[in-house]
Amino acid sequence: MYRSVAGGITLKHVNKVENNIVAGLIESRGSGPQLYGYILFRRGPIQGASVQRNILFHDGGKVPFYDEARIKLWPVAYARDANTDRNLYYYTADPAAAQDFLEAKRKKASTNRASPRIPCSSTGGRETSRSSRARLS
Repeated sequence: MYRSVAGGITLKHVNKVENNIVAGLIESRGSGPQLYGYILFRRGPIQGASVQRNILFHDGGKVPFYDEARIKLWPVAYARDANTDRNLYYYTADPAAAQDFLEAKRKKASTNRASPRIPCSSTGGRETSRSSRARLS
């Protein structure tokens, strides 16, 4: 998905968001500039949902990779309730922002991998490290 307006993929209930590339979100200009995030967690419960092996690539200013619990009319959904391992996150403007996002995400959820060096099948078993431009979770 490339150049989507305001948000990327919306997850509701227990579903799978796997093997996607979402890049270059564009701000919505309808009722003012809005840019929600790459994966939108909208309606729960989502325990057992899978958000894995996705590439989230942002080439503009700072935007959240995940947008959680925005709509309070339904049971809210949080990324920590889904399996969100093995995704790549990258900001062109600030490569360190992806690392900051992962560190904050790891503090919130114990199910996410805490090691910055993990084998990855998509890289042929090579390990990723903190010096990698795109970060694995």
